[in-house]
Amino acid sequence: MKKIIILLILPLILSGCAYKIVRDDSNNSNNQKSIKQESTPSTPQAQITGDPISSVDDKTGVKDNINPAVIKYMDLLPIDYTLATNFIGENKTVRGKVVKVYYSAKSDTTFLNFCSSYNGCPFSSVVFSSDKNKFGDINQYEGKTVEITGLIATYKGSAEIILKSPSQIKIVE
Repeated sequence: MKKIIILLILPLILSGCAYKIVRDDSNNSNNQKSIKQESTPSTPQAQITGDPISSVDDKTGVKDNINPAVIKYMDLLPIDYTLATNFIGENKTVRGKVVKVYYSAKSDTTFLNFCSSYNGCPFSSVVFSSDKNKFGDINQYEGKTVEITGLIATYKGSAEIILKSPSQIKIVE
């Protein structure tokens, strides 16, 4: 829930919108002061047009009328592994905890699994045998929160990123 709130509020903060309180005495005959809020963008480029609540991009859930600079910044932020299927075909950084590192002797392939059961998990990452020697001890990632960067593809209905270089993976916790 916190992530959803952050995604809704962060663009407003980053776009430079600020609120100021303005006194409106013109409509009050009893000389009581009423207060209203007025949105004042700090720069002309930060101005948001349209209703920020009513227009939402179906794919990402991000408002389509946010300042393009804010959207570009948001594109650089890591996404949670549970949302990776929403970004198939895009280069993204995916963040999650590696629950299990699984080596398949049959295919000589190593999988970084983000769920206790591979079946039904929305995301995994794979290192093929041709790139395995570049990574050293791949088991070091087990139990760690990592960020994996690359092209999000699908395999058997789930999202995955193929790791070809150790620079694609970073331990964050």
